[in-house]
Amino acid sequence: MSESWYYSADGREKSGPVSEPALRELAQSGGLNAGTLLWREGMAEWQPFASLFPPQPAAPVTGAWSGETHPWRRYCARQADSLLIGVPAMILALLLPMAYFGAQSPVIKLVENHFVAGVLLVLIYPFVEAFFLASWGFTPCRAVMGIYVRNRDGSKLSYKRALARSWQVAVFGLGLGIPLVSLITCISGYKRLQEQSVTHWDDDLAIDVRHRPWGAVRGLCSVLLCAVTFATIGFINMPKAP
Repeated sequence: MSESWYYSADGREKSGPVSEPALRELAQSGGLNAGTLLWREGMAEWQPFASLFPPQPAAPVTGAWSGETHPWRRYCARQADSLLIGVPAMILALLLPMAYFGAQSPVIKLVENHFVAGVLLVLIYPFVEAFFLASWGFTPCRAVMGIYVRNRDGSKLSYKRALARSWQVAVFGLGLGIPLVSLITCISGYKRLQEQSVTHWDDDLAIDVRHRPWGAVRGLCSVLLCAVTFATIGFINMPKAP
């Protein structure tokens, strides 16, 4: 398949022509997905990218990796990372409006509301998480818990691809932190992961989440990290004394 390809989201507005290597690079960077339609000279009709270029199977699980999906490990790691790297990022993001409006302005005071702060954290966190995933393939707390996020060929994600994943998790996995909506999306994501061993965002983006088995040291560190994380969340959400 060395011919020039055209691609389209709907089969009407087409882009191209591009070579096969350029096409694969677009898919790798998130510019194409499994459902993007492709056509080249000699084809009777447009066909989905996934049917013409099937995704590479995930690397087989060997002794260094666990074959389990570990949804609770992944959830705890994300909560811990939200505190460790998400909250500082949110504070930095607020410095400019604080300088402009003043620390006592109604705009800044609004962030003291737990609901507003939670939603703001969910919106800011993907940009920081994507940087870590694109740079190293893990975030700090994922590293402690032995969780690595890679392309299915084992390569690191591009920032664009990592950001697309982080946003899908924020919207479809966490419901943007909106009460009840977040509960529904978390349950839905958990059921999908348990039943099909992959979330729909990782399946859609052809991303592989791998887990290292827990030894005594990693297990102890992970348990302590979870305890500190949820104790901190509980403390933050304690009602203020009148």
